[in-house]
Amino acid sequence: MDEAASCSRQRGPGLLSLPSSVLEAIFALVDLRQRAGVLPLVCAAVRRQLAGPSASLWHDLRFECDIAHASQRTRATSFLAWLRRHGQHSRALQLDMWNGGQPPPAEQEGVHRALREVLEATLAASLPSCEFLRLRWGGRVLVVGDWAAAATSLTCLALSGHEVCVGSPLGALSSLVHLELSTTEDIGPSLEPGCLPASLTRLCCVPAPASAPPPLGDDDWPGLAEAQIPEEALALPHLVYLDVSGGIPAQLSLLTRLRVLSFDGCPAQEVEDALQPSWTVLSALTRIASLSISNSRLESVPPALAAMPSLQGCPSAGATATRRPSNARRPVRRARTRQWGAAPASTSAAPISSS
Repeated sequence: MDEAASCSRQRGPGLLSLPSSVLEAIFALVDLRQRAGVLPLVCAAVRRQLAGPSASLWHDLRFECDIAHASQRTRATSFLAWLRRHGQHSRALQLDMWNGGQPPPAEQEGVHRALREVLEATLAASLPSCEFLRLRWGGRVLVVGDWAAAATSLTCLALSGHEVCVGSPLGALSSLVHLELSTTEDIGPSLEPGCLPASLTRLCCVPAPASAPPPLGDDDWPGLAEAQIPEEALALPHLVYLDVSGGIPAQLSLLTRLRVLSFDGCPAQEVEDALQPSWTVLSALTRIASLSISNSRLESVPPALAAMPSLQGCPSAGATATRRPSNARRPVRRARTRQWGAAPASTSAAPISSS
């Protein structure tokens, strides 16, 4: 023992004698999985160093799981508990808590609701310093409620789920400039009045938001929904980028400040009259410089597009046309109908995956 202690004294101070800020900088260079799962096992001193929230150690976090399985839901619960303790200084957070693409069965709604409550409480505690949040939720409904009010530093928010309901607390985020909303439901996200902050410059809604389809008196055919843009989006003073892939809302003619527009996946021309307003609504958008109509199954570029005066990013007719047989069109289904302002009726063993 005396010889070992003598050798230790001769070697001088060890790694742990360095200042905390230096240790954090060193640990930050270690792979995220090793940092979270291996380093805490080295010794108690390292574990204490990693135990608290740190802007340099946990600034960029990413987690993935399949909540369709009970073991993965348990794993998600453990990670959310960890995130609540360590995530207060995170700058970027990506949570992929999907379930294979189908809404959960009725018998699982209770457990998914409980997990969503844990998720919301964790986000409320972890977002004060977060600037980028990407969240994909596999439960039936993703609700943007009171937890969003804590994200005062958020500049970019991307949310996707089977159904997405955005509440008014989001409207108080004056730093938010980029918002992405995507749903697997054809009718698109549900927006409550006052939920869009005036600071937004980029808005993406996929699929295009739609009104409830009119009743046709046939139980086997629920009707067609018309793409719409809510008044909240029309009133955004700084909006220059809009993605409404899958539809052509008639209110587009009111968004005269737009510079970038995406119509990816619009219906074919032969069903345009039945589903969408005329392409001529774009004639009022004199500032559009870039337009995307990929995967739109168009036989040719509509004349209204070719006549847009400031358009720079739209290729020629031959380059944009995507020919498909008429019987290849995806049928329009409306499993649920809901107005925009209405309320909505990879499995790695490691808890954290590196980005």
